[in-house]
Amino acid sequence: MNRLVLAALLASVTFACGGDPDVVIADFSDELVEAAGRSASIVVVSDQTCEALMAVRREAISDIATVVESTRTEYPIPPDVGVLDTVPRGRAIAIDVSVLDTDELLVSRGCVETTLPAGEAATIEVEMHALPVCDAEPQFVDIAIVLDASSQMQLANAALGNGVIDKLQDFLDLPGFPPNTTFSLYAHGPTMIPQEILGSTENTAALKTALDAYRTGNSGSVRMFEAVILAAARARTRAVCDRRPALLVVSAGPDTGPLGGFENAIIGLAAARGNTRDDLYTFGIALTLDAQRDLTDLVGENGLGEVVGSASEGAFANALSEARYRFQGLVGP
Repeated sequence: MNRLVLAALLASVTFACGGDPDVVIADFSDELVEAAGRSASIVVVSDQTCEALMAVRREAISDIATVVESTRTEYPIPPDVGVLDTVPRGRAIAIDVSVLDTDELLVSRGCVETTLPAGEAATIEVEMHALPVCDAEPQFVDIAIVLDASSQMQLANAALGNGVIDKLQDFLDLPGFPPNTTFSLYAHGPTMIPQEILGSTENTAALKTALDAYRTGNSGSVRMFEAVILAAARARTRAVCDRRPALLVVSAGPDTGPLGGFENAIIGLAAARGNTRDDLYTFGIALTLDAQRDLTDLVGENGLGEVVGSASEGAFANALSEARYRFQGLVGP
């Protein structure tokens, strides 16, 4: 920051009457979403709107704005932490609040434009959402592929002529994806805990290479719900105004993960109950009846997307083509 600008801002700081601290409240509409919060990041800027801040990830705010105050604290935010102590009063500011879980993944984010009053403490309520609140419509899609790599997939893949990976790689080349579409890959089965195999990228060649590792040798149990939880959390952490996150889930068997996985997967996909704006669109492809029951319970019954059964190689290819069409429809022309 320019030293003269910084000096002017600091010179305008007037503390609240009596030394009482300003209070920032993260306002969640659903306590089940809020329950995952463990820490909070509060960033105050003096020269940007909330729309501009929500167009970038929270880590990149300092690249586009003059940061007046940046605070990390526990969550719930303690009322006496003084997160706005050095913020100028009587000047327009924007306050960006991110609530994070134990893994530093985004639970929810919100922003408010305000002016702190001179001579008195302020209580700032920030409406929190699991996806950015923006005036602009998204132009790009960020697709997280959740792949069953369990022993059940080994059997289902054989029944489909061992063509699952080939068809997934063909899916990446289908015409009609919006420009600059990004993909990421998550897998469950070979390891007890689902893994992010490849982070979000436009490099489809790299994703095809990552998929090659799952042509044979699939093993372990189905942990689809846990993988969906991970993919949804990472997708929400990456979400910005112009990019719409979505999931493609390919599953081959009944979930055998720990208790609570189903309920937490619903929260991961739907976030706040009764508020569809934070939903992550999900297209599920089931290769067995057991998988179709699980995906229907998770996705179809909760209005979070579509579920298609695929009992043949041709049906799987058609399902992927339908998924591409649905993803294309998530953003404007």
